[in-house]
Amino acid sequence: MKNFWRFFLITCLPLLLVVLLTVKVAFVTADGAREREREEVLKSVWTLADLLIEDEETAVNLFEKKEETTTRQIYLSLIDPAGKVIVDTSGELPSLMKDHDYADFEELFQVKGGERESFSVRLNTALKTMVLSYAARRADGSILRVSLPEGEGDIIPGWWFLILMAGIILTTAVSSAYAASRVNIAVRRLHEITDRLAAGKRHVHFPDFRDPTMKSISSLLRRTHRLMREEQVRLERRNRLFQKVLASLDTGIVSVDGSGRVTYVNKRGKEIIGDEIDVGRPLMENLSDPDAILLFKDLGSEGTVRLVRRVRGMVLEAVKGEAEGETIYLLQDITRKERFDEFKEELIGNISHELRTPLSLIMGYAETLATTPSLDEETRRDFIDSIYWGTKRLSALIDDMLELHRLESMDTSFPVEEPANLEEAVAELEQTLSEREGKNLSIRHPGGEVRIHYDHLLSVLVNLCDNAMKYSTGENVYVEIKRSGRQVTVTVDDEGPVIPEEKREMIFRRFYTVSSSRNRKRSGTGLGLSIVKHICTLYGGNVTVSPNDLGGNRFTAVLYEKEESTS
Repeated sequence: MKNFWRFFLITCLPLLLVVLLTVKVAFVTADGAREREREEVLKSVWTLADLLIEDEETAVNLFEKKEETTTRQIYLSLIDPAGKVIVDTSGELPSLMKDHDYADFEELFQVKGGERESFSVRLNTALKTMVLSYAARRADGSILRVSLPEGEGDIIPGWWFLILMAGIILTTAVSSAYAASRVNIAVRRLHEITDRLAAGKRHVHFPDFRDPTMKSISSLLRRTHRLMREEQVRLERRNRLFQKVLASLDTGIVSVDGSGRVTYVNKRGKEIIGDEIDVGRPLMENLSDPDAILLFKDLGSEGTVRLVRRVRGMVLEAVKGEAEGETIYLLQDITRKERFDEFKEELIGNISHELRTPLSLIMGYAETLATTPSLDEETRRDFIDSIYWGTKRLSALIDDMLELHRLESMDTSFPVEEPANLEEAVAELEQTLSEREGKNLSIRHPGGEVRIHYDHLLSVLVNLCDNAMKYSTGENVYVEIKRSGRQVTVTVDDEGPVIPEEKREMIFRRFYTVSSSRNRKRSGTGLGLSIVKHICTLYGGNVTVSPNDLGGNRFTAVLYEKEESTS
């Protein structure tokens, strides 16, 4: 029914109005032509009547004969200059016309007022019909009026016009109903298609229409749907990629809307906050850690865009930003960075101290030699020896620092192209430590080769044995190398004194022996055990110290051989 009214109002109603307007104009035009024709007739009758009238008696006789013999009535009225009605065959004039009586008859009123002639169409109350009247003043001053009633065929009556208009409306309505019934199914199908498109349905059926217009609309919708699907697929692909990128970031991301409700949180954000964040709930209701609550509360203050706080044992850097009406929080765990900064400051201080000590010693002896030429030969030789050992210690310190830096920058996935021979490593170890007097070095090993860098294996052996010989008060140092599958274990035992338990972890720190050495007279660079620890870590192992049965200490370094390269 709606389609009928739409079709009727949009298509047929304007056409109907045009038809009715055309018919009306035709009727008015025809009626005007007919009216002008009748006016000419009335003028001719008036002229004839004016010629025939000689006096009042003639006029009365003439009019009476005309009334009796004419089938089509023509009414005549004659009024003398004094207003006396001499003859009136229409029967609507009083016997004496006064000024106010003329006003009821427009044609008489106009001539009475001075017009030469006048026409009018009005209802004759006496005859009960519409009449066309023509009035003009005669030469003697009297007024002669001629009236012609409207005949049935003169114009189309109003009710005929109404019937015609009703017929046109009915015909138009039937045509509209028929056309609407033809397009109703097609329109309904198009409506179903648009509903499915608006609902975002992936699969939409587009029927074939016979009507060219409907077919064109259907084709346009089909192309639009195809383009929308292609764009949707691209957006979904980009969104998945974007989600993967956000999930892989080491930075936590939390987004909230204007009402404080969480709209997005990535995996790292949940790990940092430590709570199960529910999207759609207010952020503060998702938090349980007091430090996290205080962090977001302070960061939400106006003018605050960055804070560094300790939350759940981590040092967090939180940054706030605004985008598309939402607030975005970026959370970065900078605990390692803070520790590194602390370590860097400590390392710089230690290096400065360690370099200053031998340099000060060298500069002191050199200055004394340069400014005191009267020194005896023996004292001079002692100063020169001290300068030599100071420069040697300084060179060893620089070498150890470079080696430690090289180890720290290495990745654990490095390959071992050539295995290390244990016999060669042990022989070089004995040669390196042969200058140490008063110490006996006992070494046991299975022989063969291990898939460990030769320099790394030798560094572990030299640094552990050198540490034992420097700080042990005993005369013997025992070294044993064992293999078990891929595991290589290096054990070094000395005869004491025993390292206190609370310091067994500290001795592997950089430069520890400088500040808390067991034997300050034989102090080394303080980096040897730290180097051993890093080498063991590179091979997936570790190094520990514990008391032994000799009353001293046992250093145990565990390394795992690298897999043989397949390339």
